[in-house]
Amino acid sequence: MIRTLFALATLCILLIYAPPTQAATYAAADCSRNEVGNKVVLATDGDTVTIPPGDCSGATAWTTKLSITKGIKLLGAGQGVTIIGDNVPKGPCTATVHDPLVAWTVNSPNTFEMSGMTIVGVMTDPNKCLPGHISLNGTATSFRVHHITFNPLQSTGVHVTGGQLYGLIDHLNTTGYDQIMVSVRHTNWGGSNYGDGSWAAPLVWGGANVIFIEDNTATDTSTLQHGFVDCYAGGRYVSRHNQLTNYDVGGSHGTETTGRIRGCRQIEAYENDATWTFTGVDRGQQTRGGTSVVYNNRITVAGTGITAMVKALNLRDDVTRVFPPPWDHCDGNSQYDQNATNDSDTDGISHAGYRCVDQPGAGTSNDLGGTSTPPTGWVGNILDPFYVWGNTLHSNTLGTTVPNNTVQGIKPTGYSHVVSGRDYYNDGPTGHVRPGYTAYTYPHPLQGLTPSSLTAPTNLTLKGSSASNDLTLIWQPIVNTDLKGYNIYYSTTSGLYGASFVQTTGNKYSIGKLPAGTYYFTVTSSGATLLESAKSNEVTVLVTAPAARGASSRSAASARTLRQ
Repeated sequence: MIRTLFALATLCILLIYAPPTQAATYAAADCSRNEVGNKVVLATDGDTVTIPPGDCSGATAWTTKLSITKGIKLLGAGQGVTIIGDNVPKGPCTATVHDPLVAWTVNSPNTFEMSGMTIVGVMTDPNKCLPGHISLNGTATSFRVHHITFNPLQSTGVHVTGGQLYGLIDHLNTTGYDQIMVSVRHTNWGGSNYGDGSWAAPLVWGGANVIFIEDNTATDTSTLQHGFVDCYAGGRYVSRHNQLTNYDVGGSHGTETTGRIRGCRQIEAYENDATWTFTGVDRGQQTRGGTSVVYNNRITVAGTGITAMVKALNLRDDVTRVFPPPWDHCDGNSQYDQNATNDSDTDGISHAGYRCVDQPGAGTSNDLGGTSTPPTGWVGNILDPFYVWGNTLHSNTLGTTVPNNTVQGIKPTGYSHVVSGRDYYNDGPTGHVRPGYTAYTYPHPLQGLTPSSLTAPTNLTLKGSSASNDLTLIWQPIVNTDLKGYNIYYSTTSGLYGASFVQTTGNKYSIGKLPAGTYYFTVTSSGATLLESAKSNEVTVLVTAPAARGASSRSAASARTLRQ
């Protein structure tokens, strides 16, 4: 008995003091769906799966989705280096299968990251079923999707499908015809359905708990005006510092055309640059519900026509439209509206209905419980006006900056419950900045660009012969007691780096053999407690000899794990 008790006590001590498991890296041998999927199966929370250089956009394009429910990193070798074709069925909406290429469902405290690849849209999404190329769900609170090129974009690039999910989407590069870069839904916020939980929860302006969409480049090749972001089901997002061609700086659905699903809850859109190459553009951003701040955006158009920065539409005012249940028109007869008499609408016409459920300028509502049929009665939205200021319009025909913060209604097919000085505030002589508003830190801390006291490595050089394809990086080490090691970055385009492909503690690294091509490298310092340093100088090499078939296991591993 004593021996047994002693053995049990010893086992408990070993379990209590067992060292933490080190995160593992699983390097896929190629970019095929089966190989990458097999490595994802092996990975556990905290691990990394890397995808090597390769082109899987033709006959080897993926035809079934990859579902990931673990808090891992999925990292390619770089944009234009790891190429994956999305040939997963996208519609029609009545089809049994309309899936994304990669579907993430990850719950807190775990999080996830995806980066370093080009996704080539093969299968189209003709009916806008919105499976997306990448879908995100769950309750992870610090995810990051970044440095991915979509060309062509054949469905929504990144579709946030539900959950109380927030994090960062940055440095995407998309080109597509009449498609959306990002769609944001917080359908199951707080465990409720239809976005009810998000509408019942208070807002935090300038806070971290939203979807951040920043530093992206998006081009629409159509002449159909819409936002590069769409939003409904209680979605909350920030659109900032994006470079857009033929896209609004943001967009939203209201509580109307999507039926029981609620509209967009919160938008912060600022410091974006949007250029249109076609005529007939009538706004810089559209809102159909909820509240927002829209400021310091720069708009350029190819011709005349734009008259407003924000076009605010309460579609339920339009008596010519038919809406799916339960909301119907905002005409004084819907049980879900406040149905007060509005004697100061933008048309100067007195009529009932105001306030309309979740209309532009509407804030927190009652908790409707997530049931398919909402409780009877006014949903109880508080007044939460949206604010528009500091935006500029530069036109090659007008040749000047004009006042551009006008909000338009639906005239003449209906009437408008959206009133200046009550539901929204435009620029005025002294400006109408939202009281107490301060934007969240930029760049987002998840980018890892916050200044660090660590200094960058210097004198990065590349030793070896490009002809013999035997290369070693060497740099001047830094002196700092917090130094943990060095991160090495790789790219095939100068200055375009994603995540590091390897970490090392020394001041040199043998790259091994690489396929023929031009490569760029840079190095940073990494600390135990301090943040990463700036990048070192960049070095480049033109490899003229392809990697030998009999390359050593170290060289083969290097080639497999290179990622941008």
